[in-house]
Amino acid sequence: MVNLADVADPTVLVADDDRGCRRAVREALETVGIRTYPASSGRRAIAVIRRRRVHVGIFDLHMPEMSGLDAIRFLRQERIYVPVIVMTSDPTGGLEERALSEGAVSLLLKPIDLGVIRDAVRVAFEKYV
Repeated sequence: MVNLADVADPTVLVADDDRGCRRAVREALETVGIRTYPASSGRRAIAVIRRRRVHVGIFDLHMPEMSGLDAIRFLRQERIYVPVIVMTSDPTGGLEERALSEGAVSLLLKPIDLGVIRDAVRVAFEKYV
């Protein structure tokens, strides 16, 4: 679709209840010119998406109030399309298949390799934005 370099002011929402993880992902993306918005839960992620232009979301699966999968389901039901990369430290029980069937564009395992995150975001922009 588009090259990340061709997007004016690219934005990524980083939703994770772990502040350290949010900070690390934010720093990894902002060093390559991507603006990030933080959210500590699925509900807060949805609120950010409603208020701001978000090109790509990165959602942790296990968050308080609303999980990453629940947030993806809610967005799809509301016909709000944002490509979402899912992160988890617990990939058991067919989780990747469930996440992809709910609308996630990829699943990454924690602990997150910051180079892998940057690559996943670049691919999400190329394929879905």
